[in-house]
Amino acid sequence: MATPVSSRSRTVSTSVSSYECAARQVLNNQELASLIISYFDGLENPRDDNKKALARICTLNRSFFHASTDAFWRQLPSLSPFLRLLPLCPGDDKGESEAAIASVQADPWARFRVYNRKTVQIDLSDDKTIGKVMPNHWFFCLLHQPTRPAVLFPKLANLFISSVAGLNSVIPMHVSKSLRMVSIRDFTIKGKYDGLKEVIMTSFMATLATNASALSSLSIRAPLTSSMTASFPHFRALKSLTISFASPLRLEQLASINSIPNLKTLTLRSRGPATAVATWPVPAEGQHLINYHAAQGKASLIQLSVIGDGCFIFWATVFFACPTLTGYSAKTIVGFHQPVHTVFLYPHALDIVAKRCPNIQQIDMEWNEPAENMDTELESFEDEPGFRTPPTLFHSFSKLVNLEYLDIKNVPFISQDFSLQLVSHISELKRLGTLRILPRPLTNQPHHNLILPTLDALKDFAVNNPRLQYLSLFSNISVIPQADDVTIPDSHSIVRKLFITPRYRAMSLPVPDIVALAMYLDKLFPALQDITSYFEPGKGGDVPVPTSRLKLTPLALWKNVDSMLKSFQSVRRKYAPPPAVLSAAATPAIA
Repeated sequence: MATPVSSRSRTVSTSVSSYECAARQVLNNQELASLIISYFDGLENPRDDNKKALARICTLNRSFFHASTDAFWRQLPSLSPFLRLLPLCPGDDKGESEAAIASVQADPWARFRVYNRKTVQIDLSDDKTIGKVMPNHWFFCLLHQPTRPAVLFPKLANLFISSVAGLNSVIPMHVSKSLRMVSIRDFTIKGKYDGLKEVIMTSFMATLATNASALSSLSIRAPLTSSMTASFPHFRALKSLTISFASPLRLEQLASINSIPNLKTLTLRSRGPATAVATWPVPAEGQHLINYHAAQGKASLIQLSVIGDGCFIFWATVFFACPTLTGYSAKTIVGFHQPVHTVFLYPHALDIVAKRCPNIQQIDMEWNEPAENMDTELESFEDEPGFRTPPTLFHSFSKLVNLEYLDIKNVPFISQDFSLQLVSHISELKRLGTLRILPRPLTNQPHHNLILPTLDALKDFAVNNPRLQYLSLFSNISVIPQADDVTIPDSHSIVRKLFITPRYRAMSLPVPDIVALAMYLDKLFPALQDITSYFEPGKGGDVPVPTSRLKLTPLALWKNVDSMLKSFQSVRRKYAPPPAVLSAAATPAIA
């Protein structure tokens, strides 16, 4: 018997009502709403679609609205959202004026206090944020109302400032004690302050030192002056510091950094040549290790990174090389317009690290070649006594038994055999896992050709450096060793990446030499996996050091060797006896 139409309608209506009721219960569930919001909020590098979806779902109902407040107010790109929570400035209309006065007399900060405790990060990047949302005079009038929070953002942890207006805004004047990280981008004009900017910056540094008792990370791209660094002794919680110095620079400014009691990570950047003043001389020959200042060597750093000309790098190393240091980086960047001959102080800085930092684990040195040809200027200083490579450098270097990572790229050394000497003293560094030594010749002239390690040196790495996994060298491949001539027990080397940039020989080798080279590498480094990616931009390997002085690319050579090498590895894996057989064959029979 067919169901009456009226009954069917009632059944459908009841089902729809039940569905709507269940949906309403789900959507009104505060915990479920929080889980959904946390999913969108927790996505790394969220797409715009995800942001729009988050904005839409927060308008579904009160549950989603309240669940989304933490996500929306946690990180803000400007002050504008908070300024819109305050009463608007009264206009000419009498009704608006009366409403504004009434709101001020009541509690103008009531809506602000609902959300200000949710904010942990603010980026003050807009020069005219306050002026665009409301007139400055009205904003500062509200600041003087008794209901204003003593600290505007009590849970603020991260603060980014990229303009003078941001630096001079209300945030730095009411710093939260929970502030952990402050980053100030460079807003100067060619490294120079104009007008009141220096006064504002000095005031802000003093405010941080006084009020931000938990500040652990401070990054200031704008150059610091002596009046700004005077507050350094009061940064007792500071662990990481990144600062820029304008030129000319005085020794006292470097010395002031050592007054920060618990600093562990330091990044220094010079905004001009350190040699601009007479207080930064090139040390006399053999005098780079003496004490120049009472504050040098007083640091207790773990990581030191220096960016600038060679003279700035040298003096920063003089001050901050210390026994606790485990990581050291020194770089001169492209377009720095520095005196290029100061690059000859790189070995002196390296010698200081070798002698004063016995626990050093990582060393990274790089000199990015300027676009213009600097050969003439470099050559004119090669006979300067103060620039000669310290004679004890290599012996001191061999004592760094904790060294795990060494990377020296594109540095022109006066000593043509610098890399050869360095490689010959690395056998004692048993913990070394990464080694890259890629110097550049002093000039293009033949009499400045580098004296490089030969392929025979690879045997020493296989025997003496058991943890080495990555090896990249400029090498003289004029002689190809024969695997049968290598008297070495079965190698247990774990080198997986080997990149040899040949110099002073044509890249195309005859087939017998390719076979001999592949056999030699296979015998020394049985775990070898990659000998080509360094020379293949865009393939995921390292970006190679410029090889403009090489007439032909080594890529074709190493592809040929790699093909032969993989054949040897395949045969060895296929026909090598299992470990048990090897063990039995090696053990004498017992009668």
